Amino acid sequence: MMKNKFQFTASRAALMLFHGINLMIFVVFLIYLLKVLRFGSNGITFRYTIVFYLGFAVIFGYLFSFLFKKRKKEILLLCVSLVLVLLTTESVLRFGVKKKLTYNENLGFPEYQSLYSQRSFLKSKKKSKPVELLYSYDPNSSRVESNVDFTYEHHYNNLGLRDDALEMTKRENEFRIICLGDSYTEGVGAPQDSSWVALLEKQLQSSESNQYFNCINGGKAGADPIYNYINLKERLIQYKPDLILLTINNTDFSDLITRNGFDRIVDGKVNERYGPWWEPLYATSFIFRHIAMDRFHVTFQLLTPKQLEKRGDKAYELIEESINRTAMLAKENQSEFAVIFHPAVQEIYARETMMDYFVQHLMRTYDYKIIYLLPCLSNKMAKEGKEPQDYFWLHDRHFNSRGYELFATCVFEEISQMEFE
Repeated sequence: MMKNKFQFTASRAALMLFHGINLMIFVVFLIYLLKVLRFGSNGITFRYTIVFYLGFAVIFGYLFSFLFKKRKKEILLLCVSLVLVLLTTESVLRFGVKKKLTYNENLGFPEYQSLYSQRSFLKSKKKSKPVELLYSYDPNSSRVESNVDFTYEHHYNNLGLRDDALEMTKRENEFRIICLGDSYTEGVGAPQDSSWVALLEKQLQSSESNQYFNCINGGKAGADPIYNYINLKERLIQYKPDLILLTINNTDFSDLITRNGFDRIVDGKVNERYGPWWEPLYATSFIFRHIAMDRFHVTFQLLTPKQLEKRGDKAYELIEESINRTAMLAKENQSEFAVIFHPAVQEIYARETMMDYFVQHLMRTYDYKIIYLLPCLSNKMAKEGKEPQDYFWLHDRHFNSRGYELFATCVFEEISQMEFE
């Protein structure tokens, strides 16, 4: 009698423990859903993937147990087996087959980072950042740029730019150059004094003793030509540059595919493009990601080939418009202007860039200076007897200090030939 009572008590305790664990999984699953509703896909990690699969297993397990009451053991075994298979497959695809990793994931960051603005279906008291922080950082601040390839500290001036403090009044005989661009111009992947902007200033200064050259680093990681134009128009043009250099690369093309155009800022608020509704699934499940990319040919921009082609045409139009607006703004303020097109490492190997046809179109159509860096970089790398990869970080794919030095040298050679009034 005591033995039966003990067995009954133990069985009941085990059942309560089982239901308690399932309740905890369900609560964490609800927290996951609330996070997605509040913040979107950003910040999703593998632990959310585990919760995702376990949560659905609990939900469907109880649902089928209710529908098929006489087969609870079989249903429990099926759910456990299914979760084990899914998590094993997910782990293999995520950590073994790495072709579907996003840029940030490939750098070793566990959190998913979307290319799109994120919807929030829940009210948030969190204040949005000022618009200017989209093309600069907090003034007089610092941050550490770190990934699997490197770690460097970035210091920002009174305008939130990676440069020395900027003064409105020019020095005597000062020739002021404002350099606009994204992370390549900010100098990600190199120390503060080894960005191409800083190295260009040194080369210019050493070449002309009677002139003081001040190259202002207006680059910001993640910026695109539209943000560069807004930054110039709203803040930097008042510093009266003698020359404005705007850098363009293939990431600008990708950025404009996933963002809106010049209408992205309305009444001081950012109105960037949202990703597809299924992006949280793409961020959470590599099984879903592989099906979407292999079966439906979805790209890393979360677009089908037809959608990518349509948005790509629009992106080229936006790049051309942003260049023209920047050139016109420079002319109105009596500044010289040049646009720089620079290649990625794979484009140096291929000896062509995805924007070659576009560059040729600009050269035929407009009279402003266009600096196309691919031939210069390729030739200098060949003369040094090095592979293009030696000038870039392996995973991050930004230039290293040696690469930025070649970048600066090629720009120096081009602008040295320009005639300034």
